[in-house]
Amino acid sequence: MSELVQIMRQLWRHGVAVLMVLAAMAWGLASWLTSTVRDEVADGAGISADQVEFDGTQIELVGFSSQAELDQAMDAVRQLDLGWEVSGGVNVGSTPISAPTDTKEDPESVAAPATQPTVGPESTTTSQAAGESESTTTTEAKSTTTATEVVESLNALFELEPINFDYLSVRLAEESKATLDHAAGVINANPDAGRLKVVGHTDSLGPSAANQRLSERRALIVVEYLIAYGNVDADRLEYEGRGETELKVDPQVTYWDGLANRRIEWEILS
Repeated sequence: MSELVQIMRQLWRHGVAVLMVLAAMAWGLASWLTSTVRDEVADGAGISADQVEFDGTQIELVGFSSQAELDQAMDAVRQLDLGWEVSGGVNVGSTPISAPTDTKEDPESVAAPATQPTVGPESTTTSQAAGESESTTTTEAKSTTTATEVVESLNALFELEPINFDYLSVRLAEESKATLDHAAGVINANPDAGRLKVVGHTDSLGPSAANQRLSERRALIVVEYLIAYGNVDADRLEYEGRGETELKVDPQVTYWDGLANRRIEWEILS
């Protein structure tokens, strides 16, 4: 009986190994096909490969700043007659959203009013200045705490309801849109939390360069959705892709390991 158990264990291990090899081969073939289609579309339509997404069933054009540019690109792609459906949308582009200019006034540069009431001895003025300074410090500390709490809340939400995308695509899965709507509500309800960063991560399957690009585009799509459909102020969001550089489960062995590594996280922007 024990020998039979040992044989079954070995068969199971070999079976898992074979499945992993087949999955890696399928991923490699899909990545090659995606890269080939993206390059062919980009060359034929005269656009950047970063503006082309292919999920195996249709071509999607992204990163255009105007409807006119998008329409022109879609017409050019259709003329290639590749046999796939072509779709697209206007969004904020593929570059990180720049940080807003700091417009906070320097207390020393604020002009004094034309007339000022007499407030008493110099010690009273000094005391008031100290009080204002303490109040400012307290407010800043409160904002930092609020930002930390908001980020923790968003990360907990995304861990409970992970943001999913279609296979080898930046297209949001339908079930993830409700999660992003919830996230937008949290952000809009906490304006004192300041600016936040959306960070995209991938698993370790496939070329690292492709994973890096995929993580960047998926983080961007999250930002675009929050701005377009969640009415989040664009100045409050920035995105970054980290590819497979920060695996949550390493080494990645099972399907569930890869699922844990493919994720979107939040950080506070300093």
